Amino acid sequence: MKLRPLALLASAALLALCSCSTSRWSQPVTDSATPLALEGLTVRPPQGTNWFVVAENSRSVVFARRFADEAVSTIASASTGSSEATFGSPASFLRHVERVLSEGRDPERAEGVTCNARLTRRHGDYCVEYVETFLDRASPGAEGRTLRVENRGCWMLHPEDLGESMMLLYSARRPSSEPMGNGAAAERFFSGVRLTPHP
Repeated sequence: MKLRPLALLASAALLALCSCSTSRWSQPVTDSATPLALEGLTVRPPQGTNWFVVAENSRSVVFARRFADEAVSTIASASTGSSEATFGSPASFLRHVERVLSEGRDPERAEGVTCNARLTRRHGDYCVEYVETFLDRASPGAEGRTLRVENRGCWMLHPEDLGESMMLLYSARRPSSEPMGNGAAAERFFSGVRLTPHP
């Protein structure tokens, strides 16, 4: 999985949640304390109730929280993949992440976008965290309501192999009249991730 497709993981998960199938809710999270192992990292499921695993393979896992209102969603995901691009410095990686985030937005749906990305070195020198918010006026199932989307992400290159990229995402979609306040929940999810030695 290349770096750019990592950015599309949340969109794919949201589309899956909007499908009519109920099978996506067949795997409830029953143990939020035991980490799941992916290639290059382990990740603890998000804390709280009504979380489900809606997609999982050796390279990625997507958790979704179920709400009575199908237009409302919270998604937490972790992905790993190869990055075909090379970066001469952490600053160039930051610029690349900012560009990919910008190119990944649907201009017909994302309005009033704000995005703050910065180097944090949470997992090495090549580690970028960002907070992105925008209004979505065309979300499936919203019945004409305007929703506010808040994406909190952490993108990094594995310190032992800068050709291996990883992305953590905590994404919430709510009616625009409701407050977000997902910073603490996202931080708990991000803090449950541990990098593992690269083979």
